[in-house]
Amino acid sequence: MTKFEAFKKVLLDNNVAESRVDLMAEAVDKLHRALCEMDAVQRENFFDTFGEVCGLVDDFGAAEGLNRFKRRPHIPQDPIAWHVDPNESY
Repeated sequence: MTKFEAFKKVLLDNNVAESRVDLMAEAVDKLHRALCEMDAVQRENFFDTFGEVCGLVDDFGAAEGLNRFKRRPHIPQDPIAWHVDPNESY
């Protein structure tokens, strides 16, 4: 059995190019695994900043029968840079 067939079908059904679904499924799996390994506080901090990915990893978990993440409204904010230099712009 090929890995991530259910999620790949979700991607294909949403018009993701067939040539990209394998790489996308592997990438989302790695993100999902990393989030599952975080403690609750780290995960909440991550979702506070990058809340848009919650739906993606939740959909992956649902499709593959894995851990799910509670969707919640996202409060837009800029990610905090590792270093803050007032002379540097993004």
